[in-house]
Amino acid sequence: MKVGGVIRTIDRLGRIVIPKSMCKSLGIQAEDELDVTVEGERIILQKCRNGCVFCGSSDRLVVFNGRKVCADCVDSISTMK
Repeated sequence: MKVGGVIRTIDRLGRIVIPKSMCKSLGIQAEDELDVTVEGERIILQKCRNGCVFCGSSDRLVVFNGRKVCADCVDSISTMK
């Protein structure tokens, strides 16, 4: 989905407000975490996944380098050579 045509001003603290209609259409709510990345000259905001970045599981999650990883994947990775 491509949504555009909305211009926002960055405040003195570097913040912007995402239009409520965009948040609603993407299922983003107050207190949700957003992943902020840069590609070239673009800033990309993505709603964080609630599960493991590798398998999607939501069981026994730990955070590694800002990403959620389940204990099973951690175990699998640690046994790799």
